[in-house]
Amino acid sequence: MSQLISIVIPCYHSEQYLSETVEEILDVFSRQTAYTCQIILVDDGSPDSTYPTIQTLSQHHPEVIGILLSNNYGQARARMAALPYIRGEFTVFMDDDGQHPAEGIFSLVEKLSEGYDAVYARFPSQKETLFRRLASRMTNICMTAVTKKPADLKITSFFAVSKFATQALLQYQSPYVFLGGYLFEITGKITSVEISHRDRLHGKSTYTFKKLYSMWLDNMLAFPAAPSKMCRRIGISAVFLALVLFTIAVLKLSGTLAVSGLISFGFGLLFIMTGILGEILLRSFNMMQGVPAYMIRDTTAHDIHGNGPSDP
Repeated sequence: MSQLISIVIPCYHSEQYLSETVEEILDVFSRQTAYTCQIILVDDGSPDSTYPTIQTLSQHHPEVIGILLSNNYGQARARMAALPYIRGEFTVFMDDDGQHPAEGIFSLVEKLSEGYDAVYARFPSQKETLFRRLASRMTNICMTAVTKKPADLKITSFFAVSKFATQALLQYQSPYVFLGGYLFEITGKITSVEISHRDRLHGKSTYTFKKLYSMWLDNMLAFPAAPSKMCRRIGISAVFLALVLFTIAVLKLSGTLAVSGLISFGFGLLFIMTGILGEILLRSFNMMQGVPAYMIRDTTAHDIHGNGPSDP
């Protein structure tokens, strides 16, 4: 009997190539019998005709479900919006731009079948800009520092999770979403498998410095205990360094410039630490106020309460 795989694809500004991505997935599934698929396309508030494209795909392919978010919430929250609609034994998350080969879905799922709760794609080489690669590397370093992620495991946007992990993610209640960090909190059965990485089908990445910074901040502050400890350690180290440098400055009689530099250094660190702690407090306040992680404006399929699709 075939097993159902739910494939979640956050979509943004992807009207030019989304159909190609979906058609490739449907083609690889049509050439085997072990699995069937459910494809959940989440339009993350695209300014173009991405959602009409999704509506057309859902009309022609019963495997496709479309979800339209009311604003641009980011990739992680778009993934969360799909969770209540998942029906598969396995769930695969992938990008909309064709860089993740559809055949790789089976590699991820087969590894899951060995007893893992999450399997990430490991790319031998990434077809990304230098800026994006550096940002990805920095994010993984920070994740290792603030979560239980092993240093040798790289987090990517192409990954699969078990039914157990999917059910656990449904219980994740926070407007600041960090799926990777949450997975490492609930299970240690996480690994990776090598999969090729391709060039984009069309255009260039829509990730700006602002978006990458926002995503990094969500990841860093999703579990505030670790950043708070890091702030204390940096603060203690900075004070110790300042005392040493101040002592050297006095002994060398190097005067005003050295003292001014040390004071500026100390205040700079103080403001950084205060900013991090302030962000943690603000996010805690927003969580108390019940700020939602996302809002769904429209869907092409029956919703989780059994109601029919809303009118386009």
